[in-house]
Amino acid sequence: MLTLQQAAAIQATFAHELITGTMVHEAEFSIRQQQLQMTIRPELALVISLDRYPDLAVNQPAGWRQEIGQELLGVLHQALAVPFVWCWVSEGVIVVLLELLDETKNRQQTFADQKARQIASQIVQHADEKRISVSIGMGGFYENPLYMQHSYEEAQMALKDRFFQGNQLILPIRTKQDRDSRSRRNSSIPSKNRADVIANVRIGDEHAVLEALHRLLQDRTMVDQQDVESFQSEVVEVITAMSRTVLELGADASTILAENARFIQDLYQTIRYDTFLKKVERYSIHLVRQVEQLGMKKYSPVIRSAITYLKEHLGEKIGLKEVAQNCCLSVYHFSHLFQRETGYSFLEYVHRMKLQKAVIYLETTDLSIKEIAFELGFEDANYFSRLFKKQMNMSPREYRTAKLC
Repeated sequence: MLTLQQAAAIQATFAHELITGTMVHEAEFSIRQQQLQMTIRPELALVISLDRYPDLAVNQPAGWRQEIGQELLGVLHQALAVPFVWCWVSEGVIVVLLELLDETKNRQQTFADQKARQIASQIVQHADEKRISVSIGMGGFYENPLYMQHSYEEAQMALKDRFFQGNQLILPIRTKQDRDSRSRRNSSIPSKNRADVIANVRIGDEHAVLEALHRLLQDRTMVDQQDVESFQSEVVEVITAMSRTVLELGADASTILAENARFIQDLYQTIRYDTFLKKVERYSIHLVRQVEQLGMKKYSPVIRSAITYLKEHLGEKIGLKEVAQNCCLSVYHFSHLFQRETGYSFLEYVHRMKLQKAVIYLETTDLSIKEIAFELGFEDANYFSRLFKKQMNMSPREYRTAKLC
């Protein structure tokens, strides 16, 4: 006789194999049924997500996650009168595969949708009675249990509609027409926001990258409140541009590309807005630190500290004396140490960092030369243009024209 724990593990294995497409032939399904002693033939997937789970989990005792999971399983056993199997797919998210029994043998999509909605409503209601708030994404109905992978993916996609919305939602499968309609409403990210992110990645300014990224994400949230796919795709474009910048600066290509692919795949599977933002922030920090390691590892701690301070105040009036004081060194000692380690005078290094950002604004925005100069802390646009021409052998306007050709 199996224990409850063993039985739960077996049915979770069965569910996981179905949603991951492990079984590809009907014969395999029948054999696996016999091996695991399962009689259910699932026809539809529900993805159930605990609302606000990341916030709820903060500062909870070690056993809280297991307790809330057991409570949700108890809700499922109370609410469901049809055969089902389940498995956890991430913290706070469970997939339930249902066999929709019907005495009339009605197996049409309309019946399945109605039945699934009723079941989902019962789950939400029973959970609410236990003071548990859940939202549910519904997948499509398939007579062949081998198609549960598709139903699961559809349920995940449906649940993404909760991304910007509230709690205790039941979200049906979206048709291709729905998705195409949304994609036509797509609005691209304003180039200034994107440029701020990339320019600060280029100089390795973690704080400024996060500030710019938060502005970008906030703007996109306002624009894309009804279009999760556009929001995610646009953010992925920015992540890709950040990664490209890191590669251009000399990071290991195989490592960055592999990490990027894994991260983007994970990001598209994220169904919570707050979790999505945290993942983007963490990965952005990781990329910026790659830049910092590439450019800073050869310097002494005091010069690293000075460069970090420079980055954080690059758009302000900042002088040699101020940075030397921040490093607890005399101006004379700091100036000589800085030039010896970096190969540049203090002022040359400041200008070099500003011009690194300038090329991003010239390449990716329609900001005027004067606006770019002001953005970088230059009061005189002509002075900025002279510095740029000295460094790049062409004026800012000539550089922009050349890049657009």
